[in-house]
Amino acid sequence: MTLPTSKNYSTRQQLDKLRLAILEKIASGGELQDILDRLLLIVEGELPDIICSILLIDPTGQYFQWGAAPSLPNTFNAMFQGRPIGPDSCACGVSAYTRKRVIVEDIHTQPSWNDYRELAKTTGIAACWAEPIISSQGEVLGTFSIFHRKRLAPDDNEIQLITHMAHLAGLAIERNRFDSALTASEVRYKALFEQANDAIFLLEDGDFIECNDKTLEIYGCTRKDILFKKPFDFSPAFQPDGQPSKVLAEKRINDAYNGTPQRFEWRHLRLDGTPFDADV
Repeated sequence: MTLPTSKNYSTRQQLDKLRLAILEKIASGGELQDILDRLLLIVEGELPDIICSILLIDPTGQYFQWGAAPSLPNTFNAMFQGRPIGPDSCACGVSAYTRKRVIVEDIHTQPSWNDYRELAKTTGIAACWAEPIISSQGEVLGTFSIFHRKRLAPDDNEIQLITHMAHLAGLAIERNRFDSALTASEVRYKALFEQANDAIFLLEDGDFIECNDKTLEIYGCTRKDILFKKPFDFSPAFQPDGQPSKVLAEKRINDAYNGTPQRFEWRHLRLDGTPFDADV
């Protein structure tokens, strides 16, 4: 028996409103769990008779790891933790496995829902439509699911909604992965920067804007002494070969900014005026 489709769902205007609200939430950043929860609540707030969930897959691509389902009992996510995806799984697991949309019009007659029958009763859900969340690189990240309180199939508007929400969820997940990788990279960089045995400093417009502790140790100064000063402020007026330090430093800095790597010996002055030579 083919069940009727719902006719009270998203118009194009509703979909655009949802998309804008969700993109703003993604752009604002934050914890992925919070972003996904808010994404689902935005959708549920606009559309009646539905509950949404997002289930993510572990790095091996074989099991559900965790998810977001703010309007479902906490036991919902717990029930899916560690469950394998595959052809004999629930609609979400089949969707992730096949990389295709899966529509269950009546949960109560679907054998794959036997383990979740009690959950369906207590939450009042009757139908489930699952869409795979696929990254821009083609990796299956999880599933976006809509649970309906009535036994029915999605209409064209609802299919469009499912597709767009899965795409937006994918953007949120990928953005979070990028931010996490960037943070990890920054932590590693900072550790290398601070623990190096050489003086490392950053210049912007020819001024010191950052340096590690080794730089301060070598120059015998504090950050306040060095920041926003120029390298030739810590040099004698002339280098040992007789060239003016200011002119030569500006040339080497400009050459570096223009993409020509620089390596040279330079005579520096510590804060107390003591000269020393170092490879730059």
